[in-house]
Amino acid sequence: MQTSLLPLWEQLLLNAVGPLVTVVLGSVAVGGTVSWLQKRREARQALRDLTVDMFQVAFAFYTRVEDARRRRRYKEPEPSGRELEAAYQEFAVAGRSIEARLRVAASDEKTVKRRWLWHWVLDS
Repeated sequence: MQTSLLPLWEQLLLNAVGPLVTVVLGSVAVGGTVSWLQKRREARQALRDLTVDMFQVAFAFYTRVEDARRRRRYKEPEPSGRELEAAYQEFAVAGRSIEARLRVAASDEKTVKRRWLWHWVLDS
């Protein structure tokens, strides 16, 4: 029969502390992993929402311009210059807002490229 090299009280202390250390370190590891995954998911969702906003803003202005072109082509009453100017101003304000949101989100090369492409859309 082998005898323990540690006194009884040290053995009891190790047996009590070992599982507690495992629980604490496991909780920290799992909590950190879950937090990282959740932040990553939220960033992807924010980018999707931003993409939808970009499409809505651009398409709203595009349809107004195309409607004016169609009316001109078929000799129908055209919207006034003020209406088109107001539509452009709405587009420009909403577009600059989206550009600012892209600037805040610009953490990687793809997002920087999206921001510059959107800037190009606004300037053209």
